[in-house]
Amino acid sequence: MVMGMERTGVAAGPIRRGWARWIPVLSGFATVGLVFAAHLFHGAVPSTRTPPREVAVFYRTHASGQLVGGFLLVIAAFAYLAFAGVVRRAVQRSDGGMDPVTLQTLNLLYNDLYAPIALGIAVGVGVLTPASMVGFLGLGVWVLIVSVMLTA
Repeated sequence: MVMGMERTGVAAGPIRRGWARWIPVLSGFATVGLVFAAHLFHGAVPSTRTPPREVAVFYRTHASGQLVGGFLLVIAAFAYLAFAGVVRRAVQRSDGGMDPVTLQTLNLLYNDLYAPIALGIAVGVGVLTPASMVGFLGLGVWVLIVSVMLTA
């Protein structure tokens, strides 16, 4: 059991007190915010058709922005791990007391956003095109919605 959480009954689910109540929303919003900030620091990188000499010059002149952006992405990965842990705990608890409306909403979000996320990842991994942003933005929206839902 997590510090600050206690069970009131099988159907009631947990009552979160203190800082534990805010872990879902903080980790979810931190993930999305840090990824967004990292992309701002990275800026517009050269295209794949840019000559190697220009690419080298770009990264030499923008080294600090690339370093900060990479660092922010590492922190975002840890925030996402915290968020994933909260979601995992909520799903594990679902058999023994998660509110049926919350469980139904999580299931609906998963079913409705699975295709855009999977498509965005497939397109992003295969060829980085603007279409990959659909799945990327869909994942961000899903994280924000679920983090707020798990806080309530």
